[in-house]
Amino acid sequence: MRKPETIERLYLDFDGFFASVEQQCDRRLRGRPIGVVPFEGTDRTAVIACSREAKAYGVK
Repeated sequence: MRKPETIERLYLDFDGFFASVEQQCDRRLRGRPIGVVPFEGTDRTAVIACSREAKAYGVK
């Protein structure tokens, strides 16, 4: 595949990105399975991002 002259669109897979950011900000979380869950403004929630370690346990 040849490299394009310009990039018009760039699609990134951010699955796990927010968990990685949390692990970088808090060294105690590094190497541990973590999930990022939004709580504010709702009575229901779900994991929006999980670390590689959490994925190894089957978290999706």
